[in-house]
Amino acid sequence: MIQRIRHIFEKHGKHISTGALVFGFIFDFFTLTRIDRLYDNLVLLFYIAVSSTGIFLFNYIDSRNIQREMAQNLRVFLPAVVQFAFGGLFSGISIFYLRSSTLSINLLFILALFGLLIGNEFFRERYKQMTFQLGVLYFVLYSYLIFSLPILLKSIGPTVFILSGIASLGVMSAILLLFRKILKFRFERSKKSLFITIGSIFLAINILYFLNIIPPIPLSLKEVNAYPLVYRSGDKYIALEENRLFNILDKIRILEGEPVYVFSSVFSPANLDTNIVHNWQYFDRGRGRWVSAGRIDFDIVGGRDDGFRGFTKKENIFAGAWRVDVETERGQLIGRETFRVEFVEEKPELFEKEL
Repeated sequence: MIQRIRHIFEKHGKHISTGALVFGFIFDFFTLTRIDRLYDNLVLLFYIAVSSTGIFLFNYIDSRNIQREMAQNLRVFLPAVVQFAFGGLFSGISIFYLRSSTLSINLLFILALFGLLIGNEFFRERYKQMTFQLGVLYFVLYSYLIFSLPILLKSIGPTVFILSGIASLGVMSAILLLFRKILKFRFERSKKSLFITIGSIFLAINILYFLNIIPPIPLSLKEVNAYPLVYRSGDKYIALEENRLFNILDKIRILEGEPVYVFSSVFSPANLDTNIVHNWQYFDRGRGRWVSAGRIDFDIVGGRDDGFRGFTKKENIFAGAWRVDVETERGQLIGRETFRVEFVEEKPELFEKEL
């Protein structure tokens, strides 16, 4: 029976793996719902445990040249098991990073994650090389710690990010020490390339973070919109807006001298309270660039499924192209609302909308 399964797997392994990857991504998309939920973290930790164990067993069997049938069967299946676990990690982590930012923002990092997800299918033979295996493991481990450590420490920012890097190196050092002790010859043969690979990944992720290319996970934008008026009534937020059917170009039509409001809803994990900033900007046609017209910050409280709601308003606004960047205190972009302000002689008809 095992031999038959092995034959089928060797013959159709690529198609089986591709189907499993697609199914796994769809499954993760609908089941991984909250970055601070125990189930979601257990799923990702399970994938990390499976991939780590699979890498160790494959290299143990391969380096010791164990010829027993069970060991040889494992040697055939283990690279695919590791590949499947990495596929689950790539899809789960990609989903959380994608939800942390709108698609057009931090596009480079999101594309890199999806590139690894898709490229996972083309690296079948590379999964038999220890340096490649452990390099990919370190990347997903570091990516996971970037958002899991802020949840544990209930804080975000450069200090927590640096701690996540230290933690990733600590965990990886423990794994490498195990390989060095049990698989000494193979480890020594790959030691230089391993250190270069892990060091390069560590450096690259730090550069991306401090250039604000990595999304500000675990925060995620639920909603951001501009309105002629927003106010709070009890625990409800009410906006006034024109009928969207006749105003589909994100124009805010107001009387000259009236303010404009921007409402946002940002999700933060439970017990992770922080500040966010509405960075109001206008497009300066003369200089051909966006210019900040003021930064307004306010506190958000974590734990609400639909995100913590808040709004800011801009007085003395003038006609033209505007945008409001929803940012962290250090300038990481969570989301953006772009709109055009037009002055009218007669106030347009506005309708109430509960936010």
